[in-house]
Amino acid sequence: MKEAVPKKIRIMADYGIAYAWDEYGTNIGLAYSFEDYFNIRKIIALECKLRDWAFWFDSSDLEEKFPWVEFSIVGLGLAEELARLIKGNGIKIVYCHPFEENEDVSRKDIIIDKGF
Repeated sequence: MKEAVPKKIRIMADYGIAYAWDEYGTNIGLAYSFEDYFNIRKIIALECKLRDWAFWFDSSDLEEKFPWVEFSIVGLGLAEELARLIKGNGIKIVYCHPFEENEDVSRKDIIIDKGF
């Protein structure tokens, strides 16, 4: 039996090319979670972008100078895109900076709430 659609989705890159987490902290697949949505093709396309973004994190040498500001701008944009695709469904979207991110960027979670 298919699980219910998550109530909260965190967008956060992690090792293993993970990028989306539900309210319980479980790594989720967006295409699986939203397979019955009318925007499924756009969600699948977004999931490809999220995989590329997470791969950027996963494949980088974080000991070197990593472009955290650029990385966060891209991640936040992807989280906002997800919020637009699933708008009006009461699902809270949150962008989280990776734990490894340095002090150049505020590490506070960003709740995506722009009237989507």
